[in-house]
Amino acid sequence: MNEYFERNRKRTGIEKVRSLLNPRNVVVVGASDKPGNWPQRVWRNLHRYHFPGQVYPFNPSRDSVWGTRCFRSLAELPEPPDHVIVLVPPAIVPNLLREAAAAGAASATVITAGFGESPDPTRRAIARQLEATIEETGLALSGPNCLGNFNAGAKFFSMPDDRLQTFTQGPVAIVAHSGGVVLAIK
Repeated sequence: MNEYFERNRKRTGIEKVRSLLNPRNVVVVGASDKPGNWPQRVWRNLHRYHFPGQVYPFNPSRDSVWGTRCFRSLAELPEPPDHVIVLVPPAIVPNLLREAAAAGAASATVITAGFGESPDPTRRAIARQLEATIEETGLALSGPNCLGNFNAGAKFFSMPDDRLQTFTQGPVAIVAHSGGVVLAIK
């Protein structure tokens, strides 16, 4: 078993949630120059709201994207990943999460859809693979089929929403099944 998998399994639930909502750094998986793509929107929002950690674009077939270096391998990152935001086809997700956990990631947000919510038997099999991957790696995970996370206190806004948001740190926390509903709360 990988040392990072074992370390993740030993972390407390609080430590895992902290990584999920207040990561040290973020890897945006699925970086692409395709106009209007969700990975680029997530990248832009992390910078727009001044996330204080490093944000690394990742795509195994790209050297650069969005005017910056794009990492082809998680092993190339200058530091272990803490949180990965996943926007790639469902079949790729389980192995990608294993790779991320093996590189040191403690948490992930899987925005990708098309797992257990699909009636397709192949997609349901991928959903079972995803469940096994989460169990194996000990990753804290939000998703799949979600719109990302935000934490005003950490300036962490990983949603692909292009609308300008205003939020301030305060004494209220909202945890909801639907990011769309949360964004509608003013």
